[in-house]
Amino acid sequence: MAESTQAVIRLPEDVKTIISALEKAGHEAYAVGGCVRDSILGRTPEDWDITTSAKPVDIKSVFRRTVDTGIEHGTVTVLLGDRAYEVTTYRVDGEYRDLRHPAEVTFTSSLREDLQRRDFTINAMAYSESAGLVDLYGGQRDLEDRLVRCVGAPDDRFNEDALRILRAVRFAAQLDFGIENETREAVKRHAANLSAVSKERILTEVSKLICSAHMEKAAVLEELGLAPYIAEHFSGIDFAHITALKDSAGTEAMTALWENAKELSAWTRPEASSGPAAGADGGELHNEDYDSHVCLAEPDAAVAEHNEKHAHGHTLERVVNAPQPGGSVSAPREGHGSLGSGTRGAPGDQKAAGQPPMNNIFALFGLPPTKAAKETESEQTVAEDTRSLFRAYDLQAEVSQDKRYIRFAFLLQGMDPASARALLKSLKADNVTLKQGVLLSELSLKPLPEDRYLLKKQMADMKPELFRDLLYVKLASSLTDKYRTACPEEDIEKVLALFEDIREMGEPVYLSDLVLSGAELKALGAPEGPEIGEILNRMLDAAQRDPRLNTILYLISNYYHRKP
Repeated sequence: MAESTQAVIRLPEDVKTIISALEKAGHEAYAVGGCVRDSILGRTPEDWDITTSAKPVDIKSVFRRTVDTGIEHGTVTVLLGDRAYEVTTYRVDGEYRDLRHPAEVTFTSSLREDLQRRDFTINAMAYSESAGLVDLYGGQRDLEDRLVRCVGAPDDRFNEDALRILRAVRFAAQLDFGIENETREAVKRHAANLSAVSKERILTEVSKLICSAHMEKAAVLEELGLAPYIAEHFSGIDFAHITALKDSAGTEAMTALWENAKELSAWTRPEASSGPAAGADGGELHNEDYDSHVCLAEPDAAVAEHNEKHAHGHTLERVVNAPQPGGSVSAPREGHGSLGSGTRGAPGDQKAAGQPPMNNIFALFGLPPTKAAKETESEQTVAEDTRSLFRAYDLQAEVSQDKRYIRFAFLLQGMDPASARALLKSLKADNVTLKQGVLLSELSLKPLPEDRYLLKKQMADMKPELFRDLLYVKLASSLTDKYRTACPEEDIEKVLALFEDIREMGEPVYLSDLVLSGAELKALGAPEGPEIGEILNRMLDAAQRDPRLNTILYLISNYYHRKP
């Protein structure tokens, strides 16, 4: 039996079941590798790998449901319920011929030999409830000393598998460890070996590094001479800026900025405001905040004609009385709801039975209730985890891989878009990472307008979630010299407040926000083709300038003239 030390790790029930079943069949079995490391550190393991003296055929005979995922290398996947666990036979790797994979593997009955082939001491520990912690190469000590150290001779480990070079830096970032001196020097000596590693695997390691809570350790890649072998233009990254980003993330000033952002964000409030719409000055919305140029030509006749021609049911039931010059609202037609007395008088004047109050912003803008409900429901869904929302932009936090485009945006700040795009293309990044990462990195250092209409125009060029990403990337960068130089006059908090107000008030920004769709224009007789798009764009521009114009009656009367 291998030497063991005292340590208690809480194994998941499935892992206990697998180990126990193998032991009852006369084999050794242990949880091994990263799951043991993370458990000792108090981190939640992503996966639980199991190593055993049982040969693959013996593993398959013990369990009813298995998959031969890597049986030539001794790995069998055991299925328990809806979970899958890799169980691998103790093995010794043969000669490595391509700096990545052994030419052959030999099964062994020795746990010591199996652990000896692993990359770093902190990953070369095994555990079972019957044997305790097996730590033959000082992994527990290195965890205490916060060091990444190779098992045995570093030169041997890096000549076997060049990916281990990047993994050393990645583990140092994820765990906030240093790299042991001999291991560090060997990384420098073997940097060129990275040329043998596929770009997809390099992207995986770099992504894990920058998605860690210590993204600033990406600078180690430059310090150790790895940058030229990672990707085209990687050496052009401003690593000093990344360090400045991380340093600013923990300051009281940045904490205050995030607290203010939480107060501003409609995503953090359980209900949308029921008060009056906000005006350009942040106060109540008054008619002078928008252009008063509405002019309808015989609106009742237009509606009657439309309803008559579409008596099958496609009537203008969503028509809301359009505002008139001077701020008045046309008298409601029979069968349609009223917005109130026709003027913006005292609140008490608007509370007649069956009439929505004027401070109902969706009624004021002419939005149908279903659209308002959908907007509120969508924002409340996102609001379920506010901390998760801001976590993606917090460089002190570890984030999931689906947010890596945000971390790449930070990493590439200041790099020209063409070089940033070439860098991610050379790493074979997915389209989301490539397009959104480059776009955010570029726009985060360009000032945004503080004018309500112009900001809506900028918003309309991006999905709402991506535009919010842009604002928060800017906010997270706002204390750095690079941002201050690029956007010296921008008040990002003011822009963020304006954005949140536009969203909360339900003001039209996108074509989907219009009360009319292309399909409805077709039903009205508009010809198919680019003309419909042009009409909708003109309608949207009007509604962006003055949200009160987003009514079917106004938009049809002013922007769609049916040809005879």
